[in-house]
Amino acid sequence: MKKILVTLFSLLFVCIGAGLLYAPTQGCTPGYWKNHIENWQDYVPGQTLESAFDPAQTWWQFLPPDVANLRFYTLMEALEFQGGPGITGAARILIRQLTAGLLNAAHDEVSYWAMENLLALAKIALEDVDRDNYLWWAGNFTYWNELGCSID
Repeated sequence: MKKILVTLFSLLFVCIGAGLLYAPTQGCTPGYWKNHIENWQDYVPGQTLESAFDPAQTWWQFLPPDVANLRFYTLMEALEFQGGPGITGAARILIRQLTAGLLNAAHDEVSYWAMENLLALAKIALEDVDRDNYLWWAGNFTYWNELGCSID
């Protein structure tokens, strides 16, 4: 319980520090993005996670090797990630939701986190290396990504 409260306060602090006093009001799911590549903006299905989330290649290197190696997968592959055991399975669940969040933030018609805030949250979530923490973050992004897709 204490860990959850610390994480919640950390998220609140990040949101206030970034000027975010609101949450997304819309979001499209990983399944939507996987099946509607014609609606992708600013990104392409074959683009790697590393080039999309961390083009300066500064923070993947600090993750456990099995998690860090996920950066070589493409955005489309990430949308198809399934869970699994251990930290890597939880990271796959989180990265699937983060990828949908990235595409939501990039789209003009989706009222989602601003891109710079989404990238900051992604970094914080992935650096919070613990299976339970990854699943907690994935749950938050799942909630935001299921708020309703506004793209016609």
